[in-house]
Amino acid sequence: MKQTRRIGGDLKQIEDTGSAVSVLKSKRTQNHALPKDLVLGTLVRFKQLKKWNLVAEILEWLRTRIGGTSMNGFSHAYNSSWKARELQRG
Repeated sequence: MKQTRRIGGDLKQIEDTGSAVSVLKSKRTQNHALPKDLVLGTLVRFKQLKKWNLVAEILEWLRTRIGGTSMNGFSHAYNSSWKARELQRG
């Protein structure tokens, strides 16, 4: 429940500012990376809402931060998670 509320508040803030990356960057704590579940949850929700500009912004930011080879692992994890959720819905 706590994670859902946190993502929900972040989604509103992203929509209000129009920039996913600036909001996600502000969630980072000193010397700690963003939680993967926060980034993934944000991506999945914006995909469901068909907010493709925000999805593209986040993915591009991740691509430049993580680099090409590591991004493949993240992309695989994202796709696997999305497929699992779609299968659960039936």
